[in-house]
Amino acid sequence: YVWAEYSPQNFWGVPLATISRICRESGAPEWHVYAYRYFEKRAFTFDLLRWMVCNLPKNLAIFEAGCGTGQNLFALSKWGFANLTGIDIDPGACLACNRLQEHLGFSMITIETGELFAHIDQERYDFIFSLDVLYLIQGNAYAKFLQWSKKKLNKKGYVAFDVIDKAFEFNTLHQFCTQDWHIKDNSKRPSEYLSRYTLEEIEMLAADNGYKIVDHKFYVDRPQRS
Repeated sequence: YVWAEYSPQNFWGVPLATISRICRESGAPEWHVYAYRYFEKRAFTFDLLRWMVCNLPKNLAIFEAGCGTGQNLFALSKWGFANLTGIDIDPGACLACNRLQEHLGFSMITIETGELFAHIDQERYDFIFSLDVLYLIQGNAYAKFLQWSKKKLNKKGYVAFDVIDKAFEFNTLHQFCTQDWHIKDNSKRPSEYLSRYTLEEIEMLAADNGYKIVDHKFYVDRPQRS
């Protein structure tokens, strides 16, 4: 029974304890380990990656904004993509990503540390995506992301991202940090989700920046997202 619960065979092929140790030693926040542990169950992430596998040639240049410790890029590498680049603002996450890349046996993944909208290399990409990041940034992050991506995309390229849907605001606790919902007094912190949109608002934002939506999916999650 102990062996059944601690099988080293998972999507990544190495014990999660090893991934956890590398993240901890690199100074990456613990929630990155959660993303590895539940990778296949985080539908809003897994579905996009599978869409990419089913719809995109494997030789396309792909860029992830806010790559964290690299699990999305590693999965794409495992599924046959070879031209992969990521950026993250957290040096600890980037260090863990590079160490994990070596440990997991992936190659040809370029990881950079820096602020997204200050990224000014001359490379252009066919697919730019950002998951679990933009709604955590102060200001009009989605408009900035779409404008920045236009300068980095090849012709007929794609942009993909997730948003917190305004349906989340039907929850009476939506203005508070989800980790504090159990607190009964007035010490709850403000919500970590700084922006919420309807599909119609995203369609307008896309059109204003020269894009059109080719696919969309709504998730009944906590919080609800698209």
